[in-house]
Parts: sequence; C-alpha cells; structure tokens
Amino acid sequence: MTRTTSVQGRAFIEHNEGCSLTAYPDPPGQSTQFSIGFGHLLDAGETYANGITQDEADALLSADLRPREACVNSKVQVDITQAQFDALVDFVYNEGMDAFSGSTTLRRLNAGDYQGAADALLMWDRVMRRGQLVEDGGLLARRVAERKMFLSDVPPSPDVA
Repeated sequence: MTRTTSVQGRAFIEHNEGCSLTAYPDPPGQSTQFSIGFGHLLDAGETYANGITQDEADALLSADLRPREACVNSKVQVDITQAQFDALVDFVYNEGMDAFSGSTTLRRLNAGDYQGAADALLMWDRVMRRGQLVEDGGLLARRVAERKMFLSDVPPSPDVA
C-alpha cells in the first residue's frame, strides 16, 4: 500500500518546521545552507530574493513531501498505521532519507519491534555545536512528539488474541 501524508501529518510537519517566507540559514547561525517556507532546503542556484508567498510555501512543502513519502513507503517492510507513517515522514523530513534508511528506528520497525522503533526516534536529539554533538531541546521535543504520534495507534502484536 502506498501512503501519503495525512492532513494531520502535514499539520504536524508544518508546526514542527514553522514557516518563513524569506530565506534563512539552516541551521541558524551555523550554516551556509539556506531554507525557506516549511524548511525547504535551497538547492544551488535556487534563490528567492523577494521571498515567497504562503501558497508558494505550501507548494514547496507538497513537492518536498513526495520523495520523503516514497522513502518511507519503500523502506518500511511491515504494516504501519497512518499515524506511524506520518511520524516517520516527519522524521525523514527533518533528518533526511539517508539517515532514516540506516537508522535503528527502521531496523527495529522492520523486525516487528514497534515499541523499539518508537523509542529509537529519541536517539536523534543532537546537533553539532562548536565541533561537538550536543543535545538540542528543540530536537528532543520534536522526537518526543514523533514518538507519541507513532505510538498513538500501534497495531496489536500478532500473538495477541
């Protein structure tokens, strides 16, 4: 089954990313990479000198979601709920497709360990600051919210009657 992000999942991503109609350094103060809209990373040569409209931000998010949804759809080999899919798409949107593809979350999920997969999301709470990986409160809050969404309607174990 090929899933797409639900209305609730998209709202979750929009909330987590926030929206800026002008380009900003991403991560703030630490990067030559810029984003716009709902965390849309600007490609080389892609500029929005005059900013964008809300409609353009919405369109960029829609376009950015498609490959992330495809990643989750192709990598997850077990049945998941819509809420689990949405939580994973948010994770991939934030951390990247390569990070998800090699993650403990994905390995545990594909082994049927839904709880372990949810718990592994919490491992992704660090950022590089001054050359060191340090816990980031904002990332931790996002991971906790993803975990909560992921566990909101976990399917029963096959051995549960």
